Amino acid sequence: MAKLTTDDLKKHLEAYEREELVKIITDLAQMSKKARKHLSAEVKAEEATHSLYEESKQTITGYVSPDADAFKPRLSKAKRTIDDFRKSTGNKALTVDLMLHFVEAGTEFAVTHSDLEEKFYSKLVTMYSNAVEECENDELLFHQFNERLHKILEAAAPIENDYPAILTDRYHSISWVEDQEQGITIQ
Repeated sequence: MAKLTTDDLKKHLEAYEREELVKIITDLAQMSKKARKHLSAEVKAEEATHSLYEESKQTITGYVSPDADAFKPRLSKAKRTIDDFRKSTGNKALTVDLMLHFVEAGTEFAVTHSDLEEKFYSKLVTMYSNAVEECENDELLFHQFNERLHKILEAAAPIENDYPAILTDRYHSISWVEDQEQGITIQ
């Protein structure tokens, strides 16, 4: 079967009547849980976004800091949850919130589990860096999340590897941090 590109799909769907489009969309919603979540977010925007946010946050917690010692963290699945949330809602602030939750939960887990692989810390750093980048690009996001970004540094301090220092470097790479420390208010 030939791969259908987005452009080909758009071109093809433009030829459909309204009733045909409704049937295709409802059929897709019945076939795919992801499609149903996405459509729910579109239809019931704010309510669905908040509900999906809460569900995503719980999922991330379960993947990043599993309860049972027999289970290992599954950070790739937690990251995928954040990516799916971003795609489904387009809500930047809640996406950054989930990114920080990922790092907070991972840092808390790392403080109590000293035998973690470097790969674990690397994924936390990447997610923290993604949140930092979002805050660098949007001053309002920075002000909304600055306290949490900083608290992660404090929570990471007891970890005895490069992780706390790398996070601190990332945090101080935000231009708004320097402006804040110098007492400059930019409006």
